[in-house]
Amino acid sequence: MCTGLVSAATWYVDVNGSDANDDGSAAAPFATLQHAIDRADDGDRIEVWPGTYRGTGDSVAHIEDKSLTLYARDGRETTFIDGEHVRRGILCEPSVVVEDFSISIGGHGQGFTIQNCLGVQFHEELVGDSCYARECGGGLFVHADEGEEDAPVMIEGCLFRDNTAAWGGGAAFFDSDAVLADCAFRGNAAAGACDGFGGGVGIGQESNVEVRSCDFIGNHATYGGGGSQRDSLDRPFYCSEFGFEQGTCLAECDLVDQWKGDEDCICDEGDPDCYFHQYGGALFDGCTFVNNTAENAGGGLCCSDLIEVPYARTYLSGCVFTGNEAGQCGGGIMGPVGHLVMQECHFDSNLANVCQSQGPSEGGGAVMLWGTNYARMTDCSFFRNGTHANGGAIFSLGTLRLVRTRFEGNWAQSSSDGDGEGGAIFAMPDGEASSWLAFEQCDFLDNAAGRVGGAISTRGPGDEDELFVVSDCRFVRNRVAYDSCQSCPECMGCDEVVPDACTDDAVDCLDEVCSSGLPNMGRDEAADAEGGAIFHGGYSMALERCCFLGNDATSRRSLIGMQPGFSGGNARGGAIARSVNPNRLEIRNCVFAENTVAAWCDDDDPDLYGCGDALGGAIRDVPANPQAGLVIESTLFCLNTVPVVSAANGFIDDGGNVFDDACPILDCEGDFNCDGRVDVEDILAVLNGWGDPYDVNDVLKVIGNWGCAVDGSAVCACVDGA
Repeated sequence: MCTGLVSAATWYVDVNGSDANDDGSAAAPFATLQHAIDRADDGDRIEVWPGTYRGTGDSVAHIEDKSLTLYARDGRETTFIDGEHVRRGILCEPSVVVEDFSISIGGHGQGFTIQNCLGVQFHEELVGDSCYARECGGGLFVHADEGEEDAPVMIEGCLFRDNTAAWGGGAAFFDSDAVLADCAFRGNAAAGACDGFGGGVGIGQESNVEVRSCDFIGNHATYGGGGSQRDSLDRPFYCSEFGFEQGTCLAECDLVDQWKGDEDCICDEGDPDCYFHQYGGALFDGCTFVNNTAENAGGGLCCSDLIEVPYARTYLSGCVFTGNEAGQCGGGIMGPVGHLVMQECHFDSNLANVCQSQGPSEGGGAVMLWGTNYARMTDCSFFRNGTHANGGAIFSLGTLRLVRTRFEGNWAQSSSDGDGEGGAIFAMPDGEASSWLAFEQCDFLDNAAGRVGGAISTRGPGDEDELFVVSDCRFVRNRVAYDSCQSCPECMGCDEVVPDACTDDAVDCLDEVCSSGLPNMGRDEAADAEGGAIFHGGYSMALERCCFLGNDATSRRSLIGMQPGFSGGNARGGAIARSVNPNRLEIRNCVFAENTVAAWCDDDDPDLYGCGDALGGAIRDVPANPQAGLVIESTLFCLNTVPVVSAANGFIDDGGNVFDDACPILDCEGDFNCDGRVDVEDILAVLNGWGDPYDVNDVLKVIGNWGCAVDGSAVCACVDGA
């Protein structure tokens, strides 16, 4: 409801009614929505009965300078607004409550069909050259004059289906505040003059939009298949840790309260763990984004700031992104230039760079953080996301903090040349000294990259002050397997995908499609595999209390461009590989167990093509600068491929390191919370899971092993399936 409503009349609308009777009562309802809206006064209610409602102007319903409540008596299953492919559904200026409508577009006539809403040009004299404000909001467009303080528009229980606009196919919000609750957006599209932003929803120009429990399914756009947030803020704020100007800094508390600027969330200006709040942005709470597509960026959601406002904010809580795709980057989300904060979000089977060769700014199967000043993800999960470029789950160019987040089965491998970096994460600093990475209590399991960084790859020159801290994380069975015997994907022009990459059919296919040679094919370094878990090519890195178990770097043959005397096919760093220009790396209280490297060799004719080198079963260090030191302290190495540590300039042994052929017991029985200790926290874990999966036998395990502690190594044994 809008604030400030007074005692109000109720008007009734029925498709079988009449506008000519000038009554609008339940006994004599109006026939059209617009007639009821024109007759209503500020604060009135309009009850709409079942039927399909059409219009004659640019919109089926245009509400201007009134606070009204519209609701469908029998809900969206029987009440439809039909734009007939030529007009918008509802235009709101600016304060309205809309409940239980079906606002949609899509085929005529069978049963309860919703159809044909189109975003048409709007108030060109107000928006000038801003094309996306003129032709936006196919199903719904909410627009307030810039700077006005209007009550929020409430849209509840609505279905937006098969609507089309240049910007915000389903709904668009411009200079307005709004709440979308329990709505669904299906099959909407954004295309045309504005490059197509926000197939489902478009949010822009200093709007505050809160989206609760909404579904975005099968929408399409050039940018942001499910939704798009653009130009949403022009007020910077202050947090001394990053040197910004003037505003509010928020502490770590409830996401919704943060977004609303709850006073209890305000922290000290200098707190480096603070969140940021500003005037303008979007909150998505409990929403799902399924099978949305974007031709370029943001398959599920695109948060872009074309006026380069560096402080726009986007918060997501409890959201699910599944099966979304983007042609270039950000299969699930294209992040904002400003700040992105997520908690308890899940990303599964999202895909970026679907059918293109690798580019330096393409990738991010689940999330693309393009110039994001600050991103934090807490208690999130990334499963089976992928890209044919870099960053199977996340591609980051700014500051990124991960807490208790899980990455499993993500992949990065080019469809054309077999390259690919960062099976889970690709991070490259933006050149600002404030950029940093911090990963805490995260799991990386079974991620894969084509050539570099099975779980994580960092690149860029990196400032010495740019720091990458990884603590209490687990890296298990991640792998790099460079093999240019690629399957022949449909996007390369072949008729079918060849399951076995090195069959004669695959070779013939590649020879036919790539007769001029593929990018990177045949280069000596192209067939190298580096960093089964981590490739360290930028930042200064510190690893603390981490486990590396069963990671692998394997190089295989190069299919195209190999010449006699070819010397490629090296494998470097079963767990970690360092490039020639990283900053310092410090490893303390970690475990490296059963990591492997394997280099390709032509067994049939090794003299013709030669064999690659396998270097560093656990770590390969090749810094060009001898001062960029490798420091190892209190770390266990067991059952890794020999040589375990291959360091061109040696490494600094700070003591307490163990190199052993056998691995000791890596856990304490009764350590149910996997923190390396058996204590009261494990009793609480048993009590919280009493009956499923824990029982009295587990209590006895805790009591019998009370006080057991294993420095750093318990993190290995507690990983599922390890």
